[in-house]
Amino acid sequence: MSVEFLAEQLVEIFEVDQVQPLDTLRDFELWDSLSVISLIAVLDEHFGINIEATELAEVITVADLYSFVEQRRTK
Repeated sequence: MSVEFLAEQLVEIFEVDQVQPLDTLRDFELWDSLSVISLIAVLDEHFGINIEATELAEVITVADLYSFVEQRRTK
């Protein structure tokens, strides 16, 4: 997985034109409980990662999310 692929998934979730690695997730207008659930579904479907919404509390930027996903994939 690349950060670019993850960004593409976030573009769809947040319904925006682009997502950059240093973008703060909570700054997106559509960051809410529904987008969190969508993100959890994407992580499960594309990366085989099962997480709880509370685990995303520590994730601030898109790059942080990418690092989080990579760490979970290697466990």
